Amino acid sequence: MKKLNLLLLLSLCVLCSCSLENDDKQEEIYIAFATVENPNAAARFFLVLDDGTKLYTAETPDLANPDQGYPKDGSRILTNYNVLKPASSNNIRLINLANVPIDKISEENTTKRNDRYRLDMLYPGGKDYLNVLISHNFSSSLIDKHDILLVQKDLQEAHFDLIYSNGGDSGANFSMSPICFDLSSLKETFPDSVTLVINTYETSAETPKTYTMKYKFKN
Repeated sequence: MKKLNLLLLLSLCVLCSCSLENDDKQEEIYIAFATVENPNAAARFFLVLDDGTKLYTAETPDLANPDQGYPKDGSRILTNYNVLKPASSNNIRLINLANVPIDKISEENTTKRNDRYRLDMLYPGGKDYLNVLISHNFSSSLIDKHDILLVQKDLQEAHFDLIYSNGGDSGANFSMSPICFDLSSLKETFPDSVTLVINTYETSAETPKTYTMKYKFKN
């Protein structure tokens, strides 16, 4: 069910930033990582985007899960939504969401291998998270594993390998996986800001692509 919900969510992502004709009015569908504010476990709740914008889920589908309930306060999600009119009210129509696991920086490679994947999103966000979305093959009998492996750091830069393992599965099944990596442990070395140099293995396990981005830590 978790895989199905994520596939339903991400099937709508292709419409992101596209205009949809509906009864002579246009609607835009947005996709974003966000943090949930839902202290009362209510059916309607707030989402805080990484730029600090707070949205209220004025309209929601039936998101209740008999085992999990509504999204938990403080959890990370990947969501898509419409903005309701007037836009200044910050009310949204929540289309779907997927819970996003939060992992820490690794200093040793625990994946034991590095399988290829397609990188869909990679950017630092709110509360010192690195937001990642990758596409890959998966098997229901395998446990997918993601690592952000600290390779080295100096006075200004921290170098990482973004590693993914699915046990070598290369079948026809396809999935997208969101994950947030907690960057807060870097504050001990870089109290204000850090340049992230991230190697990803999208086409080859031997020849990485490199992404460089500057991140300023939140107070």
